[in-house]
Amino acid sequence: MFCSPLEGFINSLGSGKINNMFDIYIRTGCRTLPDLKDLENDYPELTKQEFHSLLLSETPGFLELNLPLDIAKKITWRLKYTEARALCQIIPTRYRDNEPKYTIETARPIAEKALEKIKVKEYPELHFGPITYTPGHSGIMYVTFVSGAKEWQDEGLIPGAIFASVDLLDGHLWTDEEMIELSADTQ
Repeated sequence: MFCSPLEGFINSLGSGKINNMFDIYIRTGCRTLPDLKDLENDYPELTKQEFHSLLLSETPGFLELNLPLDIAKKITWRLKYTEARALCQIIPTRYRDNEPKYTIETARPIAEKALEKIKVKEYPELHFGPITYTPGHSGIMYVTFVSGAKEWQDEGLIPGAIFASVDLLDGHLWTDEEMIELSADTQ
């Protein structure tokens, strides 16, 4: 079942309220510690040695924070775009605190159904290839499947395909709006 982008985003965050908590997942640690002094009074966990060690670690992992989205975005921006230069992303804490209920295998039929519907309804004149799992577009929150369109690829269009990302916790299809909201790490 498809839902509106806003409903999808709200549903994906769990309780239907956008005031859920967020953590930051570090893929590559910081070169140097970022300046977070202005946030330390409200978030004393930012002063702890364990937190600093996680920031500088070469091992990927969660920072074990419980932050509102605006603060997570502020910290992520400082981790990525200052001299710290970490590779990281904002993740709702429910993905940290719960085991995935969907695997690549159990998510595949959901993605296939969605992609087949897109092919028939939106692009009936195109010739699509098989639907395949794409690990480069998958992550902690969802697994992504792709089907390439021959005509788009022949024209050199990038990406030349349609995608469906299935949530690992509840099996809903991620919307572009959800992905943008969590990746828009602006101050």
